[in-house]
Amino acid sequence: RGIGLIKNLKDIEDNIVSYKNGKPILLKNIAQVSLGNIPRTGIIIFNRNDDAVMGNVILRRGEKSIPSIKSINEKVKDLNSTILPKGISIHPYYERWQLISTVIKKVIESASLGIILVAATLFVFLGNLRAALLTAFVIPVSLAITLAIMAMTGESANLLSISAIDFGIIADIALVLMENYIRVARKYGPVDHARGAALHERSLVKATREVGAPIILLVFIILIAFIPIYTMKGAEKQIFSPMAKTYSYALVLTLMLTFTYLIASIHTLVEGHEGKGFRFIEKMSDHYSRVVLYFMERTRKTLLITAAIVFTGFLVGFFVIGTQFLPKMDEGNVYIRITMPHSISLNKTHEIARRVRDILIEFPETKSVAVRIGRPEDGTEATGPFNSEYYMNLHPYGQWKRPITKEQLEDEVRKKLVRLLPNAAISLSQYMQDNLEEESSGVKGGENAIKIFGEDLHELDRIAKEIQNGIQKVRGIKDASIYRELGQPNLIVEVDRESAAAVGLNVEDILNMLSAALGGKVVSQIIEGDKSFALQVSFPFDYRREPGKIADIPIVLAGGGIVPLHRVARVRYETGASSIFRENHKRFIPIKFGVASKDLGGVVQKAQLEAKKTKLPEGYYMQWSGIFNEMKEAFRRFYFSIPLAIFLIMILLYVFHGNFRNVVITVVAPICAVFGGLVSLLATGQSLSISAIVGFISIIGIATFKTCILISHYIEIYKEKKDRHLAIMETVHEKFRASLMVGVTAS
Repeated sequence: RGIGLIKNLKDIEDNIVSYKNGKPILLKNIAQVSLGNIPRTGIIIFNRNDDAVMGNVILRRGEKSIPSIKSINEKVKDLNSTILPKGISIHPYYERWQLISTVIKKVIESASLGIILVAATLFVFLGNLRAALLTAFVIPVSLAITLAIMAMTGESANLLSISAIDFGIIADIALVLMENYIRVARKYGPVDHARGAALHERSLVKATREVGAPIILLVFIILIAFIPIYTMKGAEKQIFSPMAKTYSYALVLTLMLTFTYLIASIHTLVEGHEGKGFRFIEKMSDHYSRVVLYFMERTRKTLLITAAIVFTGFLVGFFVIGTQFLPKMDEGNVYIRITMPHSISLNKTHEIARRVRDILIEFPETKSVAVRIGRPEDGTEATGPFNSEYYMNLHPYGQWKRPITKEQLEDEVRKKLVRLLPNAAISLSQYMQDNLEEESSGVKGGENAIKIFGEDLHELDRIAKEIQNGIQKVRGIKDASIYRELGQPNLIVEVDRESAAAVGLNVEDILNMLSAALGGKVVSQIIEGDKSFALQVSFPFDYRREPGKIADIPIVLAGGGIVPLHRVARVRYETGASSIFRENHKRFIPIKFGVASKDLGGVVQKAQLEAKKTKLPEGYYMQWSGIFNEMKEAFRRFYFSIPLAIFLIMILLYVFHGNFRNVVITVVAPICAVFGGLVSLLATGQSLSISAIVGFISIIGIATFKTCILISHYIEIYKEKKDRHLAIMETVHEKFRASLMVGVTAS
C-alpha cells in the first residue's frame, strides 16, 4: 500500500513544477501557497451578530406539524448539548409552533365563547336554564366527534377549519327543536298527573314532527351551498376546503345528536320542567305582530317599496362595493425585501443591511431581526448580492408599550427605510404571506405583477419604466418596482482571431487559460480525515482587480513563449443582463406591486387603465398575475358554481313544498338576507371577498330554514282553522321567538 497524500501546505510547496538547467523548480519558487475559501455568495445577520449561519427546515407536504416540530426541537437540543463544538449553538428565530400555539389558543377561545354566547342566548329566549344548557351541549359534543373523525381520516385541524364554523348555525339545528317543544308544551297549560305523561309525550312528538323536516332540509341546503367551496382551486381551496369538510361533519353529527341525544334529554330532564318564559319576549312578539298587521293592510305598497329598496341596493352595491381576494391573516411578524442596484457588491449590501438592522431593532415592538443577504452557497436561491431579506419577529401585541397597530408600525418602518434607501425597491409582507404571493405572482416580493413579454431586454426595460411611472399614480398602489434584468457589470474579453492565429493560438486556448487565471482551476483534492478540499490554482488577486491589469495577463504560446492578453484580445467592462425571466419560452420583465386599499379589484382595474396608455411595439404584450388574477379566477368559477347550487336548492325546496309558489316565497328571504349582508359590508367599509361569499352561504341556509319553518307552520294552522288572516297572525306570534333566536344565535 503506497501513501502519497498531501498532509500540509509544505507538501504542496515542495511539488516539482519543472526542471531548468538540471535543477528542479518547486511550486513555492513561482507561486504563493495559502489557505483560502470559495467566494462568499451570502451573509447572515441575527440581531447584533453580524455574521451568523442560517438553516431552514422544511416540512414535507402532508406531514403533521406538531410531531415534526417536537422532533426538530429534540434534535436541536441534542445538537447543542452533545455534538456542536463549544461556543457554537443553534437558536430558532422563527418556527411554525409560534403560529400553531396562537391558532390553538384562538380556536379554544372561539369555541368557548361561541358555546357561552349560544347558551346565554338560549336562556334569555327560552327562560329555561336546563333547556339552554342541554341544547348548548350539542356544540362541544359534535365538535369533539368531528375532531375524532378528522384524526381517524388523517385530516388536520386548523384555525379556519374550526374557528370558521358558525357555532350559532350548529346550535340552530338543536335549538329549533327545543324551542318548539317548549312552545308546544307550554301551550297545553297545567295538566294533572294522571294525564301529564301522555300529554307531554304527545307534545314532544308533535314538536319533533313540526320542525323535523325543516331541520333536515337545512342540513341539505347548507351541504348543497358548499358546492362553490368544493369547486375552489389554488390558495382559496387550501384555506376553505378544510372548513367545508369540518362544517359538513359537524352539521351531520349535530343532526344525529338532535334526533337522539336531545330528544332523550328532553324526555328525561325537561318534561314537566318547561317553566315560563320572560315576559319581555311576549311583549316583543305582540309589538311585532302589530307591525306585521300594519304592513299586511298595505301589502301591495309594502312589496313594491321593499322590491325597489332591494333592487336599488343590489344595483348600488354592484357598482360601489369593492372586491378582495382574501383578508390577510396576521402572522405577528413583518417580512421585508430590499432590492439594491445589481452592480452592488456583497460587502456593500452587508454594510447597508447592518444599518437597516439597527433601524428595525430600535423599534420597541421588535423581538428579533434576522437578515439574509445574497444567496446560499448551494445555489438553491436564484438571486445575488443585490437582494436582502429581513425577518422582523414581533412581541405579542399585549406586550406593546405604544398604542399603535401593526399597520401603523409597518408605515413607520417603510418611511424610515425609504428615507435611508430612496433608490432601492422595498416591499413589506409576512413570512407565509410572502410565499403565497410569490406562488401567485411568480415574482419574489410581489403581491401582484405585470409581466411584459418581448425579445429585446433594453426595450422591455424602457416599457417597464413607463408602466411603473403610470401605475404609481393610482391611489392604493404601493411598493411598485421593476425586477431589473439589466445592470450587471460584465467583463468582456473579445478575442481577435487574426492576432491569435499569428502567434499560433485559437480562441478556445485563450479563453481556457483566461478562465483558469481569473476563476481558478481545480487541479487536485486534499483529503483530511473524512473531509476533502479542492486544490485550486489562479492568478494573484491584483491581476483580477482592474481591466488594465487583466489585459496584461500572460498567455502561454505553444512553443513556450508568452504574450500579454491585450495582444490577442480586447478587454472592457460593460453592463448587461443579470437575469432573464422566461415563461412558456418567452422573455419577460416583471413589475411587482402591492395594493394598500381593501378594494383590490377596483385599484388594479385603474392600474390596468394606466398601463394601457403605454403603446407596446409589435410582438410585445403584457399579462397580469398575482392575487388579483387568483381573485378573478375564483369569481369566474363562482359564476358557474353558485347558480348551480341555487338551482339544486330550488329543486330541493320544490320537493319539500310541493308547489312552485312556496318556492318563490322561500327564495325571497335569502335574497333579502344577502342584501342585508351587502349593506353591512358597505356600512363597515369592507369589500366583497371569498370569505364574505362563504359567509353568504351560511346566510342563505339560515334564511331559507327560517322561511320553511314559517311556511310549514302557516300551512298547518291554515288547514286547521281555514282562515288565511288568522293563520298568518298566529304563525307570526308563535314563530317570532324561534325566528329571532335562529337569527341571533347564527350571528
